[in-house]
Amino acid sequence: VSAAAHFGFNLMSLLTAVIASSRLLGWIFYGSAFHILFWGVLGAAGAVLLWRRFFGRKA
Repeated sequence: VSAAAHFGFNLMSLLTAVIASSRLLGWIFYGSAFHILFWGVLGAAGAVLLWRRFFGRKA
């Protein structure tokens, strides 16, 4: 009985660790995706503004 309880406890702790790590990885992934999206939009807007500023008069 104690061996089964020990095995169950190890299984629960392992499951908890897997869930926690996957949730942490999900937070990191969503955070980095948000930052990539944010800086990508910001960079695209800056590039468009610079392009219009330098080449808008010629076109």
